[in-house]
Amino acid sequence: MATGSDYYHAKEVYKGLCEALDEMEWKYHNDDEKFIVTFGVNGDDIPMNFVVLVDVERQLLRVMSMMTFEIPTEKRVEISALLSMINYKLAMGCFDLNIGTGEIIFKFNTCFRECLISTELIQMMIMVACNTIDMYNDQIKAVSDGNMTLGEFTERNE
Repeated sequence: MATGSDYYHAKEVYKGLCEALDEMEWKYHNDDEKFIVTFGVNGDDIPMNFVVLVDVERQLLRVMSMMTFEIPTEKRVEISALLSMINYKLAMGCFDLNIGTGEIIFKFNTCFRECLISTELIQMMIMVACNTIDMYNDQIKAVSDGNMTLGEFTERNE
């Protein structure tokens, strides 16, 4: 159960999140009651949609982006291996596949329990998420669509 201190920290982090996006001059939609911000980003190829939420209970800032495509059933094991290879290289954040639905989400979380985090950290998290997704989403889709093999992906990303 969240305490008054937990709520205070969450509210301050949410305020910092909105300030960080304002400083970046990004357009976003926010829900001040649920501490959620949504926005879209155009990368080099596939657009990215983000949900950033401040989790009061767990004291987490959660940056998440659901891929705009789903993995067909017959490609899910192969894509699981591909995502494992990607995640092994990542220092921050990860891709997760829902094996049942074929949905892929990129997640990047940080804890703010008993502390506050800066707008600079929030901006860094958002930019790392954007850059990481943009680096890999077209390749994930290409393997999913059969336009690239897992071997070709491996060679390209060694």
